[in-house]
Amino acid sequence: MTAIKTVMVAVPPLLRDLIQCLAEGRVELDLIAELDHGGALLSQLQHIQPGLVVVGPHRQGSDEDIAAILAQFPATRVIRFSAGLREISGYCLQRHQVTLTDASPQSLLELLRALGPSDSI
Repeated sequence: MTAIKTVMVAVPPLLRDLIQCLAEGRVELDLIAELDHGGALLSQLQHIQPGLVVVGPHRQGSDEDIAAILAQFPATRVIRFSAGLREISGYCLQRHQVTLTDASPQSLLELLRALGPSDSI
């Protein structure tokens, strides 16, 4: 299994730990950076070239961030958590959004698998 180069942006530590625990043994995530609420997200990602960006529930302007990430990094997948953590959305090159109606651990795991490494990652 190829590890997915992962960056977490404004993801609270407890949520980060839950994602890593859920993925363990099922989806190999290589957490290479944790970024905060600060600006210059694209320039920070430029040096990292992630396969997956996880956007936390409190990131301001995340819709614009997601569009910019997908435009600049076409092979990157993005997962965004809603403010109330009731929805998890997945995005990929086609700017296609997948909204999970069930924000359960199993749903998140299925989304991680679906957004797993592409041939170019």
